[in-house]
Amino acid sequence: IEKTAISIRAVLTNYVKAIRYLQGIEHNGESFTIRDWMRGVREDQKNGWLFISSNADTHASLKPVISMWLSIAIRGLLAMGENRNRRVWFFCDELPTLHKLPDLVEILPEARKFGGCYVFGIQSYAQLEDIYGEKAAATLFDVMNTRAFFRSPSHKIAEFAAGEIGEKEHLKASEQYSYGADPVRDGVSTGKDMERQTLVSYSDIQSLPDLTCYVTLPGPYPAVKLSLKYQARPKVAPEFIPRDINPEME
Repeated sequence: IEKTAISIRAVLTNYVKAIRYLQGIEHNGESFTIRDWMRGVREDQKNGWLFISSNADTHASLKPVISMWLSIAIRGLLAMGENRNRRVWFFCDELPTLHKLPDLVEILPEARKFGGCYVFGIQSYAQLEDIYGEKAAATLFDVMNTRAFFRSPSHKIAEFAAGEIGEKEHLKASEQYSYGADPVRDGVSTGKDMERQTLVSYSDIQSLPDLTCYVTLPGPYPAVKLSLKYQARPKVAPEFIPRDINPEME
């Protein structure tokens, strides 16, 4: 029992220690809750953007908190009630860098009728499987109807992407020759066989240039190769303003 208690305490400490960084955040302004913000979306149908970000050097520490905030927002969508005309967008880049979000697997298949729209970015499908497991990762991937496949240097992942983009059928002509001791028995027969192959090869995925991807859409629409143009944006505000943290919380 003692060893079990120590193990539970170690795991719990690892997840809740990030909460100490939330101390004092309301001293210089009004209190803010994600639930209230989501409620504002329901009431006036427009509530702006809510950005939740972290730096590379702080992401590991804030990972539990960011995962918690995103989970609260996902649950907040259900509290709004069903509304197919509403649009609440969730953009989550590098999804596998967060903790596993059980709410995501449960809610995502039903999110459409609540007006939820999700855009996820992942480096590799294997990352998704590592965090969510094989079945849950397949569930998440399956409900993502619109997909964009960018360059992947890995043969396995590129082959997986090529298979997801789709296949095509075509007739392949073939000839067969037969020979016999008697010249009369010699002959040639021709035929056509139906063959299936992927629309793009895995090497096509591996060699995609920057800002170029293959896009698949739901419904009877063909996959397309899309080249994006980088749009430089003027800097209108600091990208990150660090908060003074009490050294005792470190």
